[in-house]
Amino acid sequence: MDKFEKLISLEEKPISPEDVSLIYECLTDEDALLRSEAVSLLSRPELKDTEKDLQILLSMCNDADALVRTEVYDVLSAFIDKRIPERLQKAILHEPDELARSYAIMSWADSVRRFTSDFSKPIAFIQKYQKMETSESCLFAYAYAQYQFHNAGSLKKMLSFLNSKDYRIRCSVVNSFRFANERDLPAICQAFRNCYESEETRAVRSVIESFFRFHNQYVL
Repeated sequence: MDKFEKLISLEEKPISPEDVSLIYECLTDEDALLRSEAVSLLSRPELKDTEKDLQILLSMCNDADALVRTEVYDVLSAFIDKRIPERLQKAILHEPDELARSYAIMSWADSVRRFTSDFSKPIAFIQKYQKMETSESCLFAYAYAQYQFHNAGSLKKMLSFLNSKDYRIRCSVVNSFRFANERDLPAICQAFRNCYESEETRAVRSVIESFFRFHNQYVL
């Protein structure tokens, strides 16, 4: 079993001290796939609460590979530290890769929510910078952020991305509502039913089916 296969296997089993050594070793490997997979494992409960891991992630926001940076931004949302929203906001402003930037936006929103209930400044930030954004995945991420901040009209805006021509964005819409506010679920479920009726892409139909299995009080 090579290093990558070993890291993949750790997603489904407890992490031993020997495994921890392998993870840290792979974080500096020249292979971006290895670095990315190792980063994803830093969110595991056995690892994620240490200052060492957070410092590693913050430094890897500058990784040369966009795939690695995307994973870093995603994993940072699992940590609770006031340095994280500031670092992710910096990534939003300077990240050149569209997918990585979209992950930075969503993780920033998740992180901001942990430290404030006054969302006026984050909403103002969104309204300023989304005007400059042309990437559809990033515009969806901004809509997600506004929904997390309870901004008026954000639910309708998020659901409008079910009309995206990019099936990956349609999948993201469905997945992002897995833990939606209970009061919004009737409208969300109806939108997903409408989408399902005309959806031809198996991946999108699959995530909608999974959503309704999770929220089994609603019928597809």
